[in-house]
Amino acid sequence: MYIDKYQINSYGTKYKGNKELKNQLLTTVKSEDGQRLKKMVSFLEEYEELNHPYSSEIELIINIKKQED
Repeated sequence: MYIDKYQINSYGTKYKGNKELKNQLLTTVKSEDGQRLKKMVSFLEEYEELNHPYSSEIELIINIKKQED
């Protein structure tokens, strides 16, 4: 399966001075170049391990659109 475009958002806690802001957008990775699903799974495993090593909740939404010729 080929993924035509993707966007990955990571949310977590940001600190501004001594103030803690929860559920903030920390990083975004997106591409319209596409990728094979098999390679994407490996990338996601490494991405989660790097950015959320202790615990995370992952939400996956896939849209499949029929191409009109």
